[in-house]
Amino acid sequence: MVPSLLNSTESFSESVEKLGNTNYFIPVWNSVKLLQDVIRVEYNISDALITFAVNIAAAALGVFVVGRLFNKEKIVNG
Repeated sequence: MVPSLLNSTESFSESVEKLGNTNYFIPVWNSVKLLQDVIRVEYNISDALITFAVNIAAAALGVFVVGRLFNKEKIVNG
């Protein structure tokens, strides 16, 4: 919810537009940016593919980290 609200402020939106395609490499933010581009009908397939790949990689990393934490007995048993 926070990235969507930040995107609605004009000063933040202007500074983010300066990043260009780098926006699509930032997890969570890239989904907001892609949705905004789809609504404006200004999206590219390459931007969508970058967004999907980055989000899948971030999710896989998260699953890996959580899996490693659950293998430690201290985390599971408190």
